[in-house]
Amino acid sequence: MGIPDGSPMNMSGPTKVCVIGAGLSGTELVFQLSKLGIDVVVYEARLNGTYKDGAHDTEKFAELVCSNSLRSNKLHTAPGLLKEELRLYGSLLIGSADRNSIPAGDALAVSREDFSEELTKKVFSLPNVKVIPEEVKDLKDLLGIYDAVCVCAGPLASPAISAELKELTGDEYLYFYDAIAPLVSAGSLNMDVCFKASRYGIPGEEGGDYINCPLTEQQYHAFVKELLDAKKAPLHEGDEGVFFRGCMPIEAMAEDSPLMLLNGPMRGDGLIDPKNYSVPYSAVQLRQDNLCASIYNMVGFQTRLTYGEQERIFRTIPGMENAEFLRYGSMHRNTFINAPKVLGPDMSLLAEPKLFVSGQICGVEGYIESIASAFYTADGVSRRVLGRPLFEFPKITAMGSLKHYLAASDHSQFQPMKMNFGLLPPLNDAEKREFVERGNRKHQTRLALSKRSINCLKKIFGLN
Repeated sequence: MGIPDGSPMNMSGPTKVCVIGAGLSGTELVFQLSKLGIDVVVYEARLNGTYKDGAHDTEKFAELVCSNSLRSNKLHTAPGLLKEELRLYGSLLIGSADRNSIPAGDALAVSREDFSEELTKKVFSLPNVKVIPEEVKDLKDLLGIYDAVCVCAGPLASPAISAELKELTGDEYLYFYDAIAPLVSAGSLNMDVCFKASRYGIPGEEGGDYINCPLTEQQYHAFVKELLDAKKAPLHEGDEGVFFRGCMPIEAMAEDSPLMLLNGPMRGDGLIDPKNYSVPYSAVQLRQDNLCASIYNMVGFQTRLTYGEQERIFRTIPGMENAEFLRYGSMHRNTFINAPKVLGPDMSLLAEPKLFVSGQICGVEGYIESIASAFYTADGVSRRVLGRPLFEFPKITAMGSLKHYLAASDHSQFQPMKMNFGLLPPLNDAEKREFVERGNRKHQTRLALSKRSINCLKKIFGLN
């Protein structure tokens, strides 16, 4: 469906827009602009075979980096609501994720390679899109050529782009460090020790969507001690260790508190080992990462341990004694701009109205949030080049509340944000009577917020 249409003003000849970066946001943005009949030129440096950003492994578009999960599909969760809204907006990427999904309990996880392959082919097939395998080093040159330039470089913007954006905004960049989890070969796991189960699955139910490595209390504390004593990769010179709370390295969690991992990625509650029907004191979960289930991701195990330390310490986890690491965890610097201070309502820089941003660099955090931001930018770009009225994303929806956060937050304390129900306006009394059903109060209130949002969008799109 896309963003609701408006009436374009008279334009003299075709318009052309430049999109820099074909990650999640860039790929979605190209597709949405193409649907509007706008000619798009895409610059993707990774296609030239020499450019490396320290996180991506392939040259394909929309490559997923730190996880293959797009989080929960349930409507009583904020990620589930945001994805359902994106389906209503006609998201190319969420549609592809649905088609390339793999088992992950209630979450939407995808086969990385198939997901990226499908999207890469789709972009190359669009008739009004041209792809250029080059790194952009001068935004000013592009601003003189195109009707609009969109920076979708993500949090790993190149030094050249970062320097120009910093100059244009006239403001210091904010930053946090992000880390990615290791991948292991499924065949190297010891299934005599590990067991398959989904958290809070039915006791005795055969199998599950996760492989679980159980730890005793003694094994857990020994593992934490190894983390605390391990060698870590250095930070960038002059930077402090500022981590995004939703993606903290496991060793940083252990440093905060030796028990913190028990309430995070190593919690054992909700799991039952079918070998003895016991609940483990602690557990490490691994999630399927590709369609043929030969690769698994260590859930929540983002880290900046050195590669040698990862191999040594993670092999002390029961069931991973002979683990074959297909990718080690690593750490990279995520850069984002102070959106409420430097961006206009159309996602363009106040200092340069022809320059737009999209993706995590604009201050959203997470895969689906990056996809959502492409719709904000597509709306702003179409307003500039086609004269369409700016669409007002309703604040009672996930899409609208997230955009409102970018615009209305306190710029002196701005931090990247994932979608959460705290961003939505509370239900009024009439809405409570209409949407809230009996049952778990917290669960039903969140489900009611989701129903309100979906109903609002269906009315806008003319759906029953």
